[in-house]
Amino acid sequence: MAPFVYERRKPEQTTLYAVVRDNVETLYAALAESGTRLPAFVRGELEGYLDCGLLCRGFAHLAGWSRLAAKVEDFAHLVWAGGWRRRRRI
Repeated sequence: MAPFVYERRKPEQTTLYAVVRDNVETLYAALAESGTRLPAFVRGELEGYLDCGLLCRGFAHLAGWSRLAAKVEDFAHLVWAGGWRRRRRI
């Protein structure tokens, strides 16, 4: 069996990446002009997608995963201790 060799996916070379990269500022401008607000998480996802695959950005995506893992761990501790029931609003 051959050893596993990691091969980078290179999202920056895809058609989708090019379309998003070339049009995201136009989208932002059109929304601002119409007075429509783009939800922050959507803007974050678009900008995060454009950052993915760029080696000059380093390993920032790993930092994001570690923050997410910490939040999941905190939530798991709350659930395990039953604290989530006390904090829940009905």
